[in-house]
Amino acid sequence: MMDRFKKKLIEQISFLESSCENYDKGKTHEAFRIALSLRVIFYSSSKSTSLLKHLNVQLSDFRLLSTGGMPKELAANCIQYYGLGIFEIGGSSESSYKPSFGNGPVNKLLPLKDWWKECVYILEPGKPISRYNIMDGAANNDGGAHVDEKLEPLYESLSQDGALGTFETFDERLKTLKKTQIVNANHVALRQMAYEVLHSPDLTNLSK
Repeated sequence: MMDRFKKKLIEQISFLESSCENYDKGKTHEAFRIALSLRVIFYSSSKSTSLLKHLNVQLSDFRLLSTGGMPKELAANCIQYYGLGIFEIGGSSESSYKPSFGNGPVNKLLPLKDWWKECVYILEPGKPISRYNIMDGAANNDGGAHVDEKLEPLYESLSQDGALGTFETFDERLKTLKKTQIVNANHVALRQMAYEVLHSPDLTNLSK
């Protein structure tokens, strides 16, 4: 039975890698497949069992890479925070909000429980958004495994167009200021979460 669970873990890691490759080619909707694989590998509830639990992994000792996030004590006093992406301000090219990959604000290993709960975005004071909020909203409400009529509010706030504001560029020809909403911040967050997972030594070792 353990061999079967090990094979399923390797499959899910392969799915993550394929989704990341397609995302990086411009198919950013692959973020929802990323969310689903994250749920299958890591998330357990009264109705489902994660692959880690099937493999009898001691979860308190299992650590994942965090490239952006802050403790809840700091989050409580923070007005705004965007932890899982970077802004690229274009000159001749379009500005964009992208995964930070290895250029995030932090680089640390966290126990799985803390990794899920760590605050990675704050769009409104007093409303921290965690990795779990993002995975759960994408996988269970927004198309990963189900599409629901209503989205979880914290996830919905991140997924809305303009959630992180707008880019402003001056059009020299028309002498006007052009405003473009920043979109798909939820996709960016999930792609960065996949980067973290795929660069976590404990998961790499478990799949060998």
